[in-house]
Amino acid sequence: MSLATMFDQLIAIDECVLCFDKSLVEQLPQIMAERCRIRSRQDASKNKDLPSLLSYFDSRLGRTVEIAELPSLLIEGGIDPAAYPPHLPSEVPKADFDKWTTVQASNSRHDVIALQKDLGMGAHNPSKKRYDAAHPVGRDLALYLRSVTTPKPSLLGRLTRLSFWEMKLKLWRLLGQVSFEAPSLSVGPRWVTEIEFFRRVVGFKRHIGLDLFSDDAEMVTAGDMHDMPFESDTFGFIFVKNTTDKSYDVRKFVSELLRVTKPNGVIVIDQICGHGAVSPLHRTDVQRARNLLQLFSAQAKLKVLVCKDIDISKLSRDGSTNNARLAIQFLN
Repeated sequence: MSLATMFDQLIAIDECVLCFDKSLVEQLPQIMAERCRIRSRQDASKNKDLPSLLSYFDSRLGRTVEIAELPSLLIEGGIDPAAYPPHLPSEVPKADFDKWTTVQASNSRHDVIALQKDLGMGAHNPSKKRYDAAHPVGRDLALYLRSVTTPKPSLLGRLTRLSFWEMKLKLWRLLGQVSFEAPSLSVGPRWVTEIEFFRRVVGFKRHIGLDLFSDDAEMVTAGDMHDMPFESDTFGFIFVKNTTDKSYDVRKFVSELLRVTKPNGVIVIDQICGHGAVSPLHRTDVQRARNLLQLFSAQAKLKVLVCKDIDISKLSRDGSTNNARLAIQFLN
């Protein structure tokens, strides 16, 4: 069996969170820890494919190889990191962005953030116009969340005129899992309309947003979601809609979400995904809900409230195939 075949079997690319800024080859020790709880050579038997790869290098080098050595050994053995994951072609002309760059965050986080700010402010949209402070849907505020959700609502959703997450929030409030009085947060809301929606329609009285730019400092704090300008244990509820794909370090993002969440607080992530590839615009592809769940469960004790995927391949216009929905209650 070739080295490439052994590596392909080991990582199972569709079971990984894909990152533009770090290849799956470089992430292999983290992937093994998150997926299989393998942190040392002694744990290798927890995965059926890992022992074969380790034995391959043991034989070649004449010594016992540790898991931390595998990324460099794979690259030396001819595995091309740039192919794991594959990269999407440029989706728009560079001229559509003031700060277009293909640089990785490890080389220039400043350049990556500048490009993401361009994207958030509306450089990449059909009209090529910067977004206004209000969400330009022209609909009743109560329908806001439904207007930014790709999958069609369920029968119950149509009957109640509530989105999937509104129904869940009503249930969690009845069960005492969320409090509408505690501070709550939207990460990457883009428009202040999302903050108004959670305050006026859902009932979170102290809801605010975090984004790379802000049209209203009282409603949205400007800052990087990988280094949030908030104290630890601040929020009882956090909502993240189609923002995870902008992450340049998804594990750091998960760590920050957990840091600013109160014990027993709830984190919701709703993400269109499943490109199977990445780009400077789609920097992270979680591919499916359980892949994202592994990142959280590797860092904290939690209770899973929702972990489901919805096939949107027939609705998608950008090559995405899945809507991953994840809700977890942070227990420590």
